[in-house]
Amino acid sequence: MVGALWLGVSVCAQEISKVWDGSLTTREKYNYPMPPTNDRSLFFIQRSSNANTIVYEGNILSNGEYDPEKPVDVFWIRYDEEGQRKGLNFIQRKLAYGVVSEPSEDGKNYVVNLVSYKKRNIYVVKNQQGKVQAHMEINGKLAKFNSVFVEIERNFFIPDVSFIEIFGEDLETGEAVYERFIP
Repeated sequence: MVGALWLGVSVCAQEISKVWDGSLTTREKYNYPMPPTNDRSLFFIQRSSNANTIVYEGNILSNGEYDPEKPVDVFWIRYDEEGQRKGLNFIQRKLAYGVVSEPSEDGKNYVVNLVSYKKRNIYVVKNQQGKVQAHMEINGKLAKFNSVFVEIERNFFIPDVSFIEIFGEDLETGEAVYERFIP
């Protein structure tokens, strides 16, 4: 199911709390290009099925504030098609990689969820330098959320998710944090 592409609902307990030890990750084994970053970069999703990458950026207006109608911009970088930027189609936006958002309690930032998995909040905030970041609890720690990698196996026409890896940086220590789900 498309919703399982981001985070599985059922998780094997022995896999949920693995801490990244610096060894080669599954994403690194594929050697996919890393998307370019800018002051609006939040996080990205890559999948084993191809190098095409879903990118999430803060949608900031000329006055420096989030666009209240669409605080997060989501798009593909189609590395398998000359690396061009392309918007999500309707099904991708509504069932898989799109986001729903609402203003945070302070009214200055946003709480965001992927449409395919609304149980885990992503906090879109501005850091002390005014740069937008995505924060999320990863492996029990509040972290700067950087990316997701989804290992997919094809069973006929239906993708089967083997596991999902989540990567970030601990907000207190700056150390890498990692969490792996097996749906």
